[in-house]
Amino acid sequence: MKLRILMCVLAACIAASASARAARHTDSALDAVPTGLKPTTTHLSQILALHKDDGALTTVIEDWAFTDTGVSGTEHLERSGENYRSRIVTGPISNAYGQLDGKRWHQDANGITMTTSDIDDISFTAIRVREDAADPKNDVSVAGETSGAAPAYVLRVKRDGYRHPEWIYYDASTGDIVRVDYVAGKHRVSERYDDFRTVDGVRQAWHVHDAYDDPTFDDDWHLTAFHGQSASLPSTDFAPPPNAPHISTVASGALLQGQITDDGATIVRLTIGGRGVDFELDSSAPKSYIDMGLADDLHLPDFGHARRLHDGTRLAFDTVLPDADAGPIHFHNLTLLATDVAYRPNPHTRVVGILGYDFFAANVLHVNYVNRTLEVLPANRVVGEHPIAGALELPLTLDNGVPYVPMMIGDAITKNVVLGSDLPYTMVFGPYLEAHASQFVTPNGQHPYVASVPFADESSYGQKIHIYLTRTPTLRFANADYSNLAIIGTNFPYDPYGRNVDAIIGLDYLSYFDLYFDFPHGRMFVQPNMWFYRTFNKDKHA
Repeated sequence: MKLRILMCVLAACIAASASARAARHTDSALDAVPTGLKPTTTHLSQILALHKDDGALTTVIEDWAFTDTGVSGTEHLERSGENYRSRIVTGPISNAYGQLDGKRWHQDANGITMTTSDIDDISFTAIRVREDAADPKNDVSVAGETSGAAPAYVLRVKRDGYRHPEWIYYDASTGDIVRVDYVAGKHRVSERYDDFRTVDGVRQAWHVHDAYDDPTFDDDWHLTAFHGQSASLPSTDFAPPPNAPHISTVASGALLQGQITDDGATIVRLTIGGRGVDFELDSSAPKSYIDMGLADDLHLPDFGHARRLHDGTRLAFDTVLPDADAGPIHFHNLTLLATDVAYRPNPHTRVVGILGYDFFAANVLHVNYVNRTLEVLPANRVVGEHPIAGALELPLTLDNGVPYVPMMIGDAITKNVVLGSDLPYTMVFGPYLEAHASQFVTPNGQHPYVASVPFADESSYGQKIHIYLTRTPTLRFANADYSNLAIIGTNFPYDPYGRNVDAIIGLDYLSYFDLYFDFPHGRMFVQPNMWFYRTFNKDKHA
């Protein structure tokens, strides 16, 4: 079993920055009352009344300068009612985010625009709202008052569903929130707010600083311009921009150099400065990656991003690959995340990168598992209904660059199944297994593989992952109906993309089809191949 990939899928759930930043604290230290407080006779209602909400203007336009983990950047943010648009720039890397009429979008650093249901907390990092003390669902009490020239009332807030409390500091004279301490992972973060100004009737902090246990991660934000008005901006200002890809399109069909390995991994050979390197295709990856070692060998920039923690732990960073080629496809200023990628799918191949959604979104890709070929097709020639003879179009949802397809597993149909072209085995995750427990049978004597997960955040603080083989009476995918076939189960929930994932369909089922990834048009086609008809009766359900 290719446990490397199976565990990588689960590791994606726990690869948040909190795990990298985690410090060795006990729960008692994380939950401890801030030091230096003295008792106060001021009641909770008085403190909340002191903190005034100036209200929101119809339209707000603001510019910020920031430093994040060593990288300097800027953000331009426009908000009009519930519509917004932001552009965040760090060095030559630019990302845009927005929402129009309740529909969110993101244009990534490689110029690919995608719709997303994920909550956008990136655009609002500097203007985060900390009104938890006024939420009636939360347990709030007065912890005391600070000493000194500028005293502040401190409230202890236990948010509904969270393990650890947070501590909110209100300036005793103005009611401004000047500090918030909370727990992320296994460390305590302190947000500081100062330089309060009132412009166009809005009072807010023009300086925000986030302090972590390791100052390598400290963030600093300065508001450089602010403008508010009562008139709305036209909705066209918030429409998603057209694609401007950093990956070229092709004029005609061509086979790409590479290989499909024995376990179904699709490898593409890239040429970088005359050097051939191998990247794996991953249809479920919303971005592309490069191994840190290769990034260093190629002298790719980090734009000032911190490379290591004080304890020596290496940190991933965004970088830019100036030029590369994959046969007829040319990459120009391709942004990738430099992290640990290198592995060997076979003794003769060393994979040093992952090509994700931004690669899939430029052209149509045809994967033929029987012939072990990868073909690239021009998107402008795969148009209209039934563009591929004999192929079935799957209902497909692309959410933040991740493809979701419907599938019947057991007695229910779910639309939350990720199509994973690099996972050798189909997996079903904890919540779906629990909800449909009667539909899964584990063979007698089957012992699960157990892995401990050393991870904690505000609501989840460590558990064991169980991975085991199970069977379900029905699995329907595309035009195939499988019966009593094996599937990998795990007790772990999986929601790395801001959306709960019920299952990932892997190569144990996908390899029975020719796959046509028409992500430029938001489509997916499958065509049963020779293996399908050799393995299953053509005229009956399997």
